[in-house]
Amino acid sequence: MTKKEKTAEKEKKAEAGEKKAEEEKTAEKTEKKAEGKKEKPKTKETKTKKPEKTKAKEETPSKTYTIPLKSVFGAFKNKRAKNASTAVREFVKKHLKTGDINIDSEVNEFIYSQGMSHVPRRVKVSVSMEEGKALVKLAD
Repeated sequence: MTKKEKTAEKEKKAEAGEKKAEEEKTAEKTEKKAEGKKEKPKTKETKTKKPEKTKAKEETPSKTYTIPLKSVFGAFKNKRAKNASTAVREFVKKHLKTGDINIDSEVNEFIYSQGMSHVPRRVKVSVSMEEGKALVKLAD
């Protein structure tokens, strides 16, 4: 047999396998439909509808933290601001025990306000949880 004949046979087998799989799926679907129809009772039961409860957004009160950035000053001068934003993220992750953290741009601007190398010693932030995510904003 040549290579062309072998590949042609493989393609035919693959097509036949696909057709069998499709036929099996359709047979399973028709069986499920038939079983579902048999199981349903013929009498209709009237269900009383309960009034739907409106879910108010459960907002957790925001907590205010003063985050020390002392550890950042051991790093190279041109890396301090980057390390400070990482320190804020790690602090919030440690205290709130969550992985999803969104830091507001105001916090980032405050860290970079004196430049990359002259980072403030501490940052006062308010942290609130919404839908499993921690939102970090600059405290008032």
